[in-house]
Amino acid sequence: MVLPVPGGEQAAVFQVFEPKSRVEDTGIGLSGYWFRDQQLGVFLQLQAAFSGTVSGVEYQSLPVSSTGDPVTAREQHGLTIAVGPTWKFNEHVAVYGGLGVGSVSRWEERFDGDLLLSPTGYYHNDAGTSSDLHLTFGSLIRIGDGWVIDAGYGTFSESVHVGLGYSY
Repeated sequence: MVLPVPGGEQAAVFQVFEPKSRVEDTGIGLSGYWFRDQQLGVFLQLQAAFSGTVSGVEYQSLPVSSTGDPVTAREQHGLTIAVGPTWKFNEHVAVYGGLGVGSVSRWEERFDGDLLLSPTGYYHNDAGTSSDLHLTFGSLIRIGDGWVIDAGYGTFSESVHVGLGYSY
């Protein structure tokens, strides 16, 4: 994730975020940055959030006989990837911004009390996948001895991400 270009500086950062839309629960991310003083560099960011779990027989779509069966659980997987330029202002501050894509897949678990759709009563169906463009931007602040703090924002999850990493 970090470009091996001589003469530049690299940073790798582990991030966490609390999504406000599209996905739920705490997400994690990993970003790689490459930059030089007063020149354009590049970054690559991957973020993921997983929540819930479903069980039982899997159906690709909701069976007709499921009418009235209550939803008992939900599961979703969200993933974003973004790439863009970086700019290092001085020894302590660099900024980044980029474009990417985000995707979320969802499943719903239901309970069939008559046991027609599953021997245990539990079954789940694919509730769809959605994708959209993702913008992200933020800054890296060096806090000493190579350690950096990353603070940014991503539009797909509508959330702030914070991270800790190392620059070398």
